[in-house]
Amino acid sequence: LQAAGHSVQSHGWSHQFLTFCSETELAHELRTSKQSLEDNLGSAVEEISVPGGRWNRHVLHACAAAGYRRVYVSDPWVEAEIGGVEVIGRFMVRRTTTITELERIVSRDRSALRKLRLRSQVREGLVGVLGDNLYHRIWCRLTGYNDFEAARQQNMHP
Repeated sequence: LQAAGHSVQSHGWSHQFLTFCSETELAHELRTSKQSLEDNLGSAVEEISVPGGRWNRHVLHACAAAGYRRVYVSDPWVEAEIGGVEVIGRFMVRRTTTITELERIVSRDRSALRKLRLRSQVREGLVGVLGDNLYHRIWCRLTGYNDFEAARQQNMHP
């Protein structure tokens, strides 16, 4: 991929939600992924797309400490420098995203973007009130995915 001109960057070592990690796990997730990629690619890895788009200031500070310069999150309206890293929002394409929906996003269809922004704001509000952990447990229950730990490990998320 790199030889074909693509940038290969990090997504964490085991794909855990970084917001759920202990201090030790977080450092391991960030550093091990970065080091392994750099060793295999022979080039610097300075970017990470956080698993599940889950992030907070603590995760951003840990990313900066691990040597990342840019962090991609699943809130497409975020663009800021926080905790020593550049935070860049991206649209999450899910297995349920249709070609039509993707075309509307790429063409910046106002109606589609309003719908995505509203969904994002509702989710953000719920996470703010409930906390990420409880929000994820409720999401697992509502979607019929009752094994919370397995869902966390597989990054099953809304």
